[in-house]
Amino acid sequence: MVAVALPRIRDDFEVGVGLLALLVSVYLVAVAVSQPVAGKLGDALGHRRMILAGLAVLFVSSLAAAGAWAFWMLMLARVFQGFAAAMIMPNCTAYLRSHIDEDVLGRSMGYNGAAISAGAAMGPVVGGLVVAAAGWRWMFLINVPAAIFTAFLVFTLPRDAARRAVAGIDGPSLFVLLAGFGGLAILGNAARFDDPALIAGAAAVLPLALLGYGLLYRSRGRGVVELRLFTSFDYAIAASSTALTNLVMYTVLLAMPLYLDELRGVGEAAIGILLFSLSVASVVVSPFSGGLADRIGYRRPMLFGAGLLVVASATLAAIAGHLPPWVVAVPLGAIGVAMSFSSSGAGLASLRAWGTEIAGTAAGTQSMMRYVGSVAGAAMMAGVLGSDPAMDGMRALLWLVALAAVVNLFVALAAFRRPAPQGRTAAAPRAAQPRPTGGR
Repeated sequence: MVAVALPRIRDDFEVGVGLLALLVSVYLVAVAVSQPVAGKLGDALGHRRMILAGLAVLFVSSLAAAGAWAFWMLMLARVFQGFAAAMIMPNCTAYLRSHIDEDVLGRSMGYNGAAISAGAAMGPVVGGLVVAAAGWRWMFLINVPAAIFTAFLVFTLPRDAARRAVAGIDGPSLFVLLAGFGGLAILGNAARFDDPALIAGAAAVLPLALLGYGLLYRSRGRGVVELRLFTSFDYAIAASSTALTNLVMYTVLLAMPLYLDELRGVGEAAIGILLFSLSVASVVVSPFSGGLADRIGYRRPMLFGAGLLVVASATLAAIAGHLPPWVVAVPLGAIGVAMSFSSSGAGLASLRAWGTEIAGTAAGTQSMMRYVGSVAGAAMMAGVLGSDPAMDGMRALLWLVALAAVVNLFVALAAFRRPAPQGRTAAAPRAAQPRPTGGR
């Protein structure tokens, strides 16, 4: 919904594309940094409890966003909406991991992905209609009854089993992680200014934060993001593919409203319908792709999705500005199908790589990788398009997106360099020192 409303928000607050990208980025940074923390809290306190807490934060922050009278207030409300999303998403996945039989885990994740995609599919359509009829503030108010109804449903779920009392949240590593994501988000906006020192400073934050996090983790033996998770080959492949595929999808999702509205003159309702093609394709295909991953393993579905993503994103870049606007529905739908196969494969690989005791920790870090790609995509969009989008800049952005899809294809191919391990997932002995358990 927010993607469709960006042009109206820009007009109301009289801000440039860079600040619009920052509005998106603060939400993504909040989600990215908070998800590993929320996953660990769910492991300690209960996943159901964390989902309910997240819905409460969503309720309050949506009211604040709808009533924002200044752009900075809207940004702050979006930060808290990001916290809410971080509390909900990884704990939903971890709850399913703990309550679903291993043999149908992939199919269950497929249906879960279909439900997520259904929400995303409704977002552009409902958002476009609401923005056109009543304005963007009413778009945030829709979250209020949705949060209440969802909380009622979650109350009907069985409670989690008894949890350990300590979450093990490491403050210094959280601060460094926030600095890294913040630097990445600022970099794209810094590129809009003719100030080499500002650009160089923003560009230096990310590698320094990564180095600092690694040194902290090595010396303290713990961190918000458990780097030991990546010692599992399957988990490392899944996390890398997740970051790259979401860079492609989120950049396209954020760029298309600007392309269609400002460069092609398409209205909000039509934009919502065109973006619907991406999500509805994923809704239809996700149950099938999840079941297929159960039967044949994660590698071939992920490879098929990666290949299709390259074709679809390159097609979108090639036709930009040359064909009627409605034609973008075809590559957008193909991107939705590609995301379904890639996400089903990567999600199953990451869940089976580790035991149920740290399901929230593993799910939180895996979900964080989605937002590594999303934050990078938003920063890239701000840096390439600047404050005044033009067709040449839009084409350059879409070709960069296609290049990211090519890199993801090589990641998917790398999964075949090692034979698939046999056996089922066993529980990790300790959350602080997890051990990979294989998977297919």
